[in-house]
Amino acid sequence: MMDHTSAETIARAVLARGKAALPARFPLLTDETIAVWADVFARYGVNYPPQVWPEAVDHYVAKMDDGDNQAGPRGILTAAREVVALWETDPDRAGWLAERRHGNLSRREAAGVLPVGTTPENPSGGRLAAIPAPHGAGRQRFREQLDRFATRNLAALDDPDATPHDRARARKRAEERDRRRAARDARTTRKAVS
Repeated sequence: MMDHTSAETIARAVLARGKAALPARFPLLTDETIAVWADVFARYGVNYPPQVWPEAVDHYVAKMDDGDNQAGPRGILTAAREVVALWETDPDRAGWLAERRHGNLSRREAAGVLPVGTTPENPSGGRLAAIPAPHGAGRQRFREQLDRFATRNLAALDDPDATPHDRARARKRAEERDRRRAARDARTTRKAVS
C-alpha cells in the first residue's frame, strides 16, 4: 500500500496525462475525482515506482482502451501491473525494480514493520534469508487435495447405511480414480525414462 499523499500526486498526474491523451475517456480533473482515484490507488496500488504510472497511462491508451467506456482506476492499475511485468523482461529495468524492492523491504524491516530476515539479504549477518517460492509445491498440494476428495467420496463403500446406488457410484469413482492415477504414473514414468 502506498501513502495517501503520494497516491493523490499519482492520481492527479494519471488523470492529467489520460485527459490529455483521451479527453472523452478520462473524467474531469475535479478534487472529488482525484480524491476517489487517490483512495483506490492508496488501497490497491501496490507501491509501484512513480516512473511506472505515465507508462501505465500510455499502455492503457494504446492497448487497453475499448473505445466505449470511461477509464477507471481499475483499468490503470491493471495497466500498471502489465507495465511492471514488461519491465521485468528488460534486464536493466528488472535490476532497477529489484533494487527498489530490496530498498523498500530494508526500510520496512528497519522500521520494525517486517520481521528481521524478510529482506533477501539480512543486514545483521549478511546471510540470505529463506524466502520460499510462492507456488513451489503447488502441484504436489493439488494432487494431495484431489486424493483427499477422492477418499472422502469413496466413504460410501464402507458405509453400512449407504444405498446400493451410492455404493455403485462410489465404486465407479474408485475405478475412475485408479485409472487416472495409472495414466498419471505412466506419464511420469515416460518423462523420467526419456
